[in-house]
Amino acid sequence: MAPGSQGAEDGTSPFCARGTLGPQCHDGPPPGQCPAGSKVTDAPAITTEALTKRYGERTVVDELTFSVPASVISGFIGPNGAGKSTTIRMLLGLVRPTSGAGHVLGKPLDAPEHSLERVGALIEAPAFYPTLSARDNLQVLARLGGLAPDLDALLDRVGLLGRSADPVRAYSLGMKQRLGIAAALISDPMLLILDEPTNGLDPEGIAETRELLRSLAEEGRTILVSSHLLAEIEQICEHLVVIRAGRLLFEGDVSDLVHSASPQLRVRPEHPADLAALAEVIRPVVPDVRFDAAGLLVDGDEAVAGRVNRMAMSAGITLVELHSITATLEEAFFELTEPTDAHGASAPRDLAAGLTA
Repeated sequence: MAPGSQGAEDGTSPFCARGTLGPQCHDGPPPGQCPAGSKVTDAPAITTEALTKRYGERTVVDELTFSVPASVISGFIGPNGAGKSTTIRMLLGLVRPTSGAGHVLGKPLDAPEHSLERVGALIEAPAFYPTLSARDNLQVLARLGGLAPDLDALLDRVGLLGRSADPVRAYSLGMKQRLGIAAALISDPMLLILDEPTNGLDPEGIAETRELLRSLAEEGRTILVSSHLLAEIEQICEHLVVIRAGRLLFEGDVSDLVHSASPQLRVRPEHPADLAALAEVIRPVVPDVRFDAAGLLVDGDEAVAGRVNRMAMSAGITLVELHSITATLEEAFFELTEPTDAHGASAPRDLAAGLTA
């Protein structure tokens, strides 16, 4: 992948770096010096339209339609076997769709050679020459791509500059993941697609990777992250695409999905010995009562909270805690991905209407 790309047919650049992409935008000049006639656009970085992939009679991706806005960090999540990896491979031109269409940085999926020079990717475990150093491995990739990156700056950015002369075989799994991110950045891409980028990292490494991704997004890049670490996705992503069984379940802001989860209340009596009695007292109002270390968890909103309070009072049980709990992304995800019909399929949620379409 080499920097530089062809402009649109009218001579403009439909994916200008907006002067914030980094050392070079895809048309060559540094930030703030885009070529005459280039234009800023809010076009999505990724779109798919009824994208489908079948292997024989098995449908892995099923008429998947979604879009990823430009210059955001977007999470791409779903249960195991949801079709995430296959979708990513289609976006990168590694797998040919059975039907449907899509665009990456404004270029069609059936012509990946027009977009891949502006895309960096880390898919599954990165592969390197084990006897070569990190620097030499990156140098090999740079020469193959006809690139001349600042390797010191790149290695420093992923926290490997001090170990850049060590052979990769001496690297831990987390260090190899960091080197994989460096390799994905070697062409100064506009779009990064990362599959489990924090795999094998310790908590400090995860926090550093989080800050790295945020800084890349601040430069105007779009980042699509697939991960099973939903707490991490919740911290770094603004946008989210959720799929199951190859179908879209949700697309939109992370906060919208979290706020769409069923409201919950935490209830705690003054005396722990009253927990069991309290649970029985409120079951007519909230049949699903769950015990945890801090008391009781029940489904309900403020109206339910009022009824729970009155019922506890009538039973002579004093409450010292009764408040609503904001759902986590993990809780919203599990609620969303539970099968809703006999076929185990769900339709995308209409969050504005508060309904499942």
